[in-house]
Amino acid sequence: MKLLILGPPSLTSEELINEALSAHDLKPTLIVVGEESDFHKTIHRLFSSATLTRLKKFKIDWKNCKRPGAVEKEGKYGKYNSKAGFHRDEDMIDFIKEEDGVVLIIEQNSDTDSIKKMVVKAGIEPLLFNCMKSENKEVLYRL
Repeated sequence: MKLLILGPPSLTSEELINEALSAHDLKPTLIVVGEESDFHKTIHRLFSSATLTRLKKFKIDWKNCKRPGAVEKEGKYGKYNSKAGFHRDEDMIDFIKEEDGVVLIIEQNSDTDSIKKMVVKAGIEPLLFNCMKSENKEVLYRL
Protein backbone atom coordinates (compact mmCIF):
# COMPACT_ATOMS: atom_id res chain seq x y z
CA MET A 1 0.00 0.00 0.00
CA LYS A 2 1.18 3.51 -0.86
CA LEU A 3 0.73 6.04 1.92
CA LEU A 4 1.13 9.81 2.10
CA ILE A 5 1.66 10.95 5.69
CA LEU A 6 0.91 14.59 6.45
CA GLY A 7 1.11 16.44 9.73
CA PRO A 8 2.09 19.71 11.35
CA PRO A 9 5.72 20.75 10.78
CA SER A 10 6.49 20.70 14.52
CA LEU A 11 5.26 17.14 15.22
CA THR A 12 8.30 15.00 16.09
CA SER A 13 6.84 12.26 18.30
CA GLU A 14 7.78 8.91 16.77
CA GLU A 15 5.42 7.21 19.23
CA LEU A 16 2.50 9.33 18.07
CA ILE A 17 3.21 8.67 14.39
CA ASN A 18 3.39 4.92 15.06
CA GLU A 19 0.11 5.11 17.00
CA ALA A 20 -1.58 6.84 14.06
CA LEU A 21 -0.42 4.07 11.71
CA SER A 22 -1.49 1.36 14.14
CA ALA A 23 -4.87 2.94 14.80
CA HIS A 24 -5.74 2.62 11.12
CA ASP A 25 -3.90 -0.71 10.78
CA LEU A 26 -1.68 0.74 8.04
CA LYS A 27 1.20 -1.35 6.76
CA PRO A 28 2.64 0.69 3.90
CA THR A 29 5.15 -0.59 1.38
CA LEU A 30 5.82 2.95 0.11
CA ILE A 31 5.60 6.11 2.18
CA VAL A 32 5.34 9.43 0.37
CA VAL A 33 6.69 12.30 2.42
CA GLY A 34 8.05 15.79 1.96
CA GLU A 35 11.35 17.15 3.15
CA GLU A 36 12.34 20.22 5.12
CA SER A 37 10.35 20.21 8.41
CA ASP A 38 11.02 18.40 11.68
CA PHE A 39 7.92 16.26 10.98
CA HIS A 40 9.39 15.03 7.70
CA LYS A 41 12.76 14.34 9.31
CA THR A 42 10.99 12.22 11.94
CA ILE A 43 9.20 10.19 9.25
CA HIS A 44 12.55 9.64 7.48
CA ARG A 45 14.14 8.48 10.74
CA LEU A 46 11.27 6.11 11.49
CA PHE A 47 11.15 4.42 8.13
CA SER A 48 14.56 4.78 6.50
CA SER A 49 15.76 1.48 7.96
CA ALA A 50 12.49 -0.44 7.59
CA THR A 51 13.03 -3.38 5.27
CA LEU A 52 9.48 -3.58 3.94
CA THR A 53 8.93 0.13 3.48
CA ARG A 54 10.40 2.45 0.87
CA LEU A 55 10.36 6.25 1.06
CA LYS A 56 9.54 8.57 -1.83
CA LYS A 57 10.65 12.06 -0.86
CA PHE A 58 9.36 15.27 -2.37
CA LYS A 59 11.64 18.26 -2.03
CA ILE A 60 10.55 21.89 -2.12
CA ASP A 61 11.83 23.53 -5.31
CA TRP A 62 12.26 27.12 -4.16
CA LYS A 63 14.00 28.19 -7.40
CA ASN A 64 11.20 27.10 -9.78
CA CYS A 65 9.64 30.49 -10.49
CA LYS A 66 8.29 29.37 -13.87
CA ARG A 67 5.74 26.90 -12.46
CA PRO A 68 2.13 27.95 -13.05
CA GLY A 69 0.88 29.68 -9.93
CA ALA A 70 4.37 30.60 -8.74
CA VAL A 71 4.78 33.84 -6.81
CA GLU A 72 8.28 35.17 -7.35
CA LYS A 73 9.91 37.07 -4.52
CA GLU A 74 13.42 38.25 -3.80
CA GLY A 75 15.26 37.26 -0.64
CA LYS A 76 18.80 37.23 0.64
CA TYR A 77 19.55 34.19 -1.57
CA GLY A 78 18.01 35.68 -4.69
CA LYS A 79 14.70 35.05 -6.44
CA TYR A 80 12.45 32.26 -5.17
CA ASN A 81 8.92 30.89 -5.52
CA SER A 82 7.10 31.73 -2.30
CA LYS A 83 4.44 29.09 -3.16
CA ALA A 84 7.02 26.29 -3.48
CA GLY A 85 5.89 24.46 -0.32
CA PHE A 86 2.28 24.56 -1.48
CA HIS A 87 3.36 23.22 -4.89
CA ARG A 88 5.32 20.39 -3.28
CA ASP A 89 2.19 19.40 -1.32
CA GLU A 90 0.15 19.44 -4.55
CA ASP A 91 2.73 17.18 -6.22
CA MET A 92 2.61 14.66 -3.35
CA ILE A 93 -1.19 14.58 -3.42
CA ASP A 94 -1.24 14.18 -7.22
CA PHE A 95 1.26 11.31 -6.99
CA ILE A 96 -0.70 9.45 -4.32
CA LYS A 97 -3.96 9.95 -6.24
CA GLU A 98 -2.42 8.54 -9.45
CA GLU A 99 -1.13 5.56 -7.47
CA ASP A 100 -4.49 4.91 -5.74
CA GLY A 101 -2.80 5.42 -2.41
CA VAL A 102 -4.02 6.47 1.01
CA VAL A 103 -3.55 9.80 2.80
CA LEU A 104 -3.10 9.90 6.57
CA ILE A 105 -3.29 13.31 8.24
CA ILE A 106 -2.07 13.53 11.80
CA GLU A 107 -3.84 16.50 13.32
CA GLN A 108 -2.25 18.30 16.21
CA ASN A 109 -3.48 21.84 15.72
CA SER A 110 -4.85 24.09 13.00
CA ASP A 111 -1.61 23.80 10.98
CA THR A 112 -3.16 20.89 9.04
CA ASP A 113 -6.40 22.64 7.99
CA SER A 114 -5.15 23.88 4.61
CA ILE A 115 -3.58 20.54 3.65
CA LYS A 116 -6.81 18.75 4.61
CA LYS A 117 -8.77 21.04 2.28
CA MET A 118 -6.24 20.40 -0.49
CA VAL A 119 -6.58 16.60 -0.12
CA VAL A 120 -10.38 16.73 -0.12
CA LYS A 121 -10.38 19.06 -3.14
CA ALA A 122 -8.29 16.45 -5.00
CA GLY A 123 -11.10 13.94 -4.42
CA ILE A 124 -9.35 11.91 -1.72
CA GLU A 125 -10.98 11.09 1.60
CA PRO A 126 -8.10 11.21 4.09
CA LEU A 127 -7.75 9.10 7.19
CA LEU A 128 -7.52 11.44 10.17
CA PHE A 129 -5.81 10.95 13.50
CA ASN A 130 -6.41 13.66 16.09
CA CYS A 131 -3.78 13.62 18.80
CA MET A 132 -4.84 16.70 20.75
CA LYS A 133 -7.66 15.27 22.82
CA SER A 134 -7.47 15.38 26.61
CA GLU A 135 -4.86 13.31 28.45
CA ASN A 136 -3.32 11.90 25.27
CA LYS A 137 -6.46 9.95 24.43
CA GLU A 138 -6.36 9.93 20.64
CA VAL A 139 -9.62 10.13 18.78
CA LEU A 140 -10.05 8.70 15.28
CA TYR A 141 -12.56 10.02 12.84
CA ARG A 142 -13.09 10.51 9.13
CA LEU A 143 -14.19 13.59 7.22
